Amino acid sequence: MARPPRVISAIVALVSAPFAILLLLELVSFPNGTDPLAYHIDTALKWLQSGSLRVFPQLGWQYALPGNGELPGLIALSAGLEHCVAIGNLFALALLAAAAYLIAWKITREAIPSLSAAAVAITMPMVMCQSVELFVDMFGTAFLLAAVALLLWRDFNPRLCLFLSGCAAGVAVGSKPIFWIYAAVFVVAAVSVIVTGRSRVKLLLLLAGGMSLLSCFWFIRAAAATGNPVYPIQVSIGGYEIFHGYPRGAYHSDGFQSLREELFEPWSDPPLARNLRNSLPSSVSGTGPLFAAVALPGALFLLLRVLRRRARRIDCALLLCAAVSFILWNSVLLRVLRFGLPLMALCCILAAPLLQSMFAKWRRLCTVSLLIGVSLNGIFCLVEPVQRLAHRMQRHDWSRATYYGYPPIVDRLPPGTRILDRTAWWGKSFMLAGAGLTNYVLPEGDPGSVDYVVKLGPGDSEDAALMAKGATLIYSGIPKSLYPNVAQSWRLYRMR
Repeated sequence: MARPPRVISAIVALVSAPFAILLLLELVSFPNGTDPLAYHIDTALKWLQSGSLRVFPQLGWQYALPGNGELPGLIALSAGLEHCVAIGNLFALALLAAAAYLIAWKITREAIPSLSAAAVAITMPMVMCQSVELFVDMFGTAFLLAAVALLLWRDFNPRLCLFLSGCAAGVAVGSKPIFWIYAAVFVVAAVSVIVTGRSRVKLLLLLAGGMSLLSCFWFIRAAAATGNPVYPIQVSIGGYEIFHGYPRGAYHSDGFQSLREELFEPWSDPPLARNLRNSLPSSVSGTGPLFAAVALPGALFLLLRVLRRRARRIDCALLLCAAVSFILWNSVLLRVLRFGLPLMALCCILAAPLLQSMFAKWRRLCTVSLLIGVSLNGIFCLVEPVQRLAHRMQRHDWSRATYYGYPPIVDRLPPGTRILDRTAWWGKSFMLAGAGLTNYVLPEGDPGSVDYVVKLGPGDSEDAALMAKGATLIYSGIPKSLYPNVAQSWRLYRMR
């Protein structure tokens, strides 16, 4: 068997290295990520503790979203593997790499530019961080692009490929409402392709059946619990409410405020929110220098080929899908950067013709530049987890309480203890479940219905109200933390 070219070996080796290090660091730490700690992991934990996949509308809209992305986390938690709660995202990462490669190969018919485009897609800091954190943006993006890849490779086995394409799209649809928008673009493109061939009805039914099989459960669940199949999304026409839910303004948005921010984002990482401008790229922001240097120029290069009528039909179709997706992200999806991850991954794939042209003329320079970009992205993503590990080694403290910075007494509460989280910050509910994940934490509710109430920061009128109800203050102080300079005061009240 012939050995693969050195370029391919170098790309594969360097791309794999930071992911291997991230995985090892994650296995010796605890789950991380803003949204995962806020509700993704806690949703899976609530399912485990309640013994069902039911909706929890009383806990907020975050606990009523479709949950395909949280199902692998549920399996990990049920096996007692808290450290492996994002195991599903590692599979999604491999799927994203494979899908990006297959789509790019359809465009270029060459391995090196296709592999390079896939490397650019999976080494964006946002993707790298989400590979070890239980976000669902990358998870859904991987399955959505897998659906596109299977659609493009349908000649291998039309019926099987279209059914699997529908299944992949169904997983994405059942992961997060934002993928309903992208799936609509995919369906329109798929139908336009299928209707030009033979066995149109059978193939369309296979595609629709696959999508329904792996997404319908969440819509049926929402309809049974709330009467709204797309809950928590509110459906209304004018001022008339058709389905009850949360209005658009209820969803926290850290999206861009202007077109100028969008255009300058890749070259000013991380730009997402003004209060994050001095932080490193993360799982919610960060496209990385490689995306700026390759993906966007690559998309413009392909557009130029289309205008000069040198592009093939597949190039035009994918570029059109990217343009429509950008318009929808810019108008419907609140301009939140991570909500545009499918679009950004597609832009990386569309850069394959540019990479093909550059590798043909300057192979060594392109290889070195690509490896430098991948290395920079890896360093960006490794700084924070390495820093956390260094703090733990320095303090010789490997406890979960110190890692998250909550009072150790929480870990010693009896199993089944009900805690009301009044810290006024997303992310504490899963932390307060304790080392054994045996506490049942409510992010909202009546203090009189729980055993303990947790407060954070300076005292306020609610503290006095709790004391008036007979609550007993059993903890007040600043617990040990990996970052003591920003640690806050905690208070734990016993209600019964």
